[in-house]
This record gives sequence, structure tokens and C-alpha cells, in this order.
Amino acid sequence: MLIICEMAEAVEAHRNRQKLEPFSSANSVVDKEYALEELVFYENWYESEVKGSVAEEMADIVIRTLDLGRKVLGKFSLEENFMVFNLINREDLSEWMLELTKIAVHLSSTVEDFNANVMVMDDAEIEKHKADIRNAVSALVNGVKVACSIFKIDLLFHVNLKIAYNENSPSKLRKLY
Repeated sequence: MLIICEMAEAVEAHRNRQKLEPFSSANSVVDKEYALEELVFYENWYESEVKGSVAEEMADIVIRTLDLGRKVLGKFSLEENFMVFNLINREDLSEWMLELTKIAVHLSSTVEDFNANVMVMDDAEIEKHKADIRNAVSALVNGVKVACSIFKIDLLFHVNLKIAYNENSPSKLRKLY
């Protein structure tokens, strides 16, 4: 459910005409290096320039998706090119989020079913559920990667930036979920 909330926040940011990619200037490489190195001292900068952007919300989707996958699967690797998206030529973020939400709902229900029934599953059923979860995680992350490439968002940078921000943020901002 939290993944779907992040998707809604990305659409809301886009609808409110928030920046897609805060680092789209000619000096973006320098800005990005500076941002990662100095983030610990510039929390206010992050909150005014990055917080609430589509890029930040896309990073949140990936972080939450990978975290859910790790909690269920332990260590795992993503399946590259698992899914070919039928929206590749579309430039409407809301259409992307709709397609990705379908995958997130499937992932959520599969994890819920797995957690509820794992004690009565045989090994083959456990492996089938784990494969389905791994495929859904891969499809969701790959879908976000493709969407970010279309919208010219540096996803890996924003994932690293968000992780650094979370690690340096005061504990009052850390929520239970």
C-alpha cells in the first residue's frame, strides 16, 4: 500500500507542476556531486529544492519496492527486461502510474497471500510465490526506470540522494512505516 501512496504522490507532484527533475540545468553534474557531498549540511536546501518533486517520489517508489522485496525474499537480484511496457512512447506520467499501480497491487496482494499462508505451503508453492514476488518487484522497478528515462529523471542519483537525506534527517521524521 505504501508503494501505491508514493505513486499517488508522484502524480500529485506532477499535477501541481512540481519539478520533474530538480537537476536539469547545464551544471547538473556539479550540482549532483555537491548535493550528495553536502547534504548533511543542507537539509533545508533538500527540502526546498528536491522534496516533493516527481524525481523524489519515483525514488521513494523504488526504495519501498526493493525494501518490500528484501523483507520477503532476503537477498535477491532484479530480473532485467522482465516486462515490456505498452506505454513506452507515452509521455503522460499519470498513464505510467496507472500501469505501475496495477503491478504494485499485484505485488501487494501476492505478498499478503504469501505471508498469510507460508506456514501451510509446501516448498514448491513457496518458490512459486517467491518467483512471482521477484517478478513483480522487477517489473515495478524496471517500469519506474523506463518512465524516469522518458521524463529525463536521474533515478539512481535520486535514490542515493533520498537515502542520504533519510540517514541524515532528524529521528522525528522517521516514521513507523
